[in-house]
Order: sequence, then C-alpha cells, then structure tokens
Amino acid sequence: MSQLTVAVVVGSIRKDSYNRQFAEALVKQLPADFKAQFIRIDDLPLYNQDDDDNPAPQVTRLREEIKAADAVLFATAEYNRSIPGVLKNALDIASRPWGTNSFKGKPAAVIGASIGAQGTALAQAHVDNVMLYLDTRLMGQPEVFLKMDDKTIDADGFLHTGDLARVDPTGCVFIVDRLKELIKYKGYQVPPAELEAVLLGHPSIADAAVIGVVDTESGEEVPKAFVVRQPDTELTAEAVMDYVAGQVAAYKKVRQVAFIDAIPKSASGKILRKDLRGS
Repeated sequence: MSQLTVAVVVGSIRKDSYNRQFAEALVKQLPADFKAQFIRIDDLPLYNQDDDDNPAPQVTRLREEIKAADAVLFATAEYNRSIPGVLKNALDIASRPWGTNSFKGKPAAVIGASIGAQGTALAQAHVDNVMLYLDTRLMGQPEVFLKMDDKTIDADGFLHTGDLARVDPTGCVFIVDRLKELIKYKGYQVPPAELEAVLLGHPSIADAAVIGVVDTESGEEVPKAFVVRQPDTELTAEAVMDYVAGQVAAYKKVRQVAFIDAIPKSASGKILRKDLRGS
C-alpha cells in the first residue's frame, strides 16, 4: 500500500526547538498510510529574484520536496509577533518564481508551541494568510496552541498535556478531565467531570461543578458539589448526595454540597475552579 507524504516544515532552527519536538511527537500518531518528511530550511540562501534562473541546489531541493508531498504541516515559533524569518524565507522560495508555486492545491495545517498559552497565535495567523494566498487547502480548525516547557514532551516522544483521556474501541481519544483536577479520596482518583455529568442529569439542577476540599473532621480530600437549582424548584443537599450515590461507586460519592446562584466560568465556558475554592 502506497503512503501519503506529509511535508513537515518547522519554523524554528534552534537545536532543542519546542516546535520540532511537538512536530516529532505529533507525526508519531500518523496512520499507517501516512509518512512524515521533515523539510530542511536552515541552509537556504535569502530569496533573491535575480537567482531565479540559476537557483542554488538547496533551493531546488526545497521546491521539489514540497511539490512531491501530498500535504504540508507547519510547526512555527513566533518571533516579535510574526513569522520567524527563516520560515518566511522558505515560503517565498518554495512559491517562486511566479507561476511555479510548489504549495498550490496542497492540504495544509499550522500548529505552534510556546511557553505561553497562545504564544504562536499571531505567527500562525500570518502563516495562514500566506497559505491562503498561495492557494493551499488550509485547515482552519481546530487551531492548536500548545503551552510547553522542557517537561511537556519526554525522552520517548510522549506529549504530557496534563489531560485525562479515554480511548474508545475504534481508537478515538476523548479528553474527559485534567489530571491536576482529580480528587484523591482514600487512595482513589475521582474525576470531577464525571460527577458533574451525573449532577447535570438531575431535572432540578441547572448547572453544577465539583472540586476537592479537605474535610475538617477526617482530614481527607472529598468531592464537594456546587449546585445551581432550576428556577422554582426545591432541592436539598441530602437529595443531591443521594442522587449521585445511586449512580456512582461508593468512593466517588459527593460528600458536601453548596447551593450558589451561578457557576463561575471563563469566556470560553471553562469552570473557574479556583474561584470555587475561595468560596
């Protein structure tokens, strides 16, 4: 069976580049009928139109590698809120001379890693603009902004995001919670998201969030539910705890309940658990 080639262009030439590490970890997840080819760009001369009739060997190699690829993946750093110069130079070289655009019609995607939560957002947007102009079939969503440090990717190439996930029988991965949010109760790990899903199944509950709190009597961390009642309903803490207890294992039971007017959330809808811990 023939394989489809994904040309991987990394916008940072630093030896320990986060974006190269990210790209290397990502391509390990490619299906069997795909293969990755990392494209070298650090040896390219600066683009000069005067050289179009007599390109350097590195220039010819780049153009031919991009043309031969079935798709292109860009993993870019962000310098001064834009595209690294070495990457912009490669884009110019591979798309010229006029009428010989190596990127034309190819599926393309852009990702980025940074020490900040969205540190490559502007660089990715600028690469997107160039790729749209160069007539690629650009993937607009999902957008990928990886917050990364020296521990994010281990020596075996595994990406440590801090997420808790499950894999279904077909191999699809579903993110269900954050590891740092897990509640440790008597040696067991209790995912808040699981309890929140149970709570939201109650007809008298409009919204809910669960965090771990220290029980003053036992000294154990226990699940505490913050519940928003549906309008014109009466619901007691005991009723909430009994409802959850009937649907989960004993160690996952909600041990404390507080009723509030609204669950604090970010603009993107993420529960602000730190705000609940202060309440």
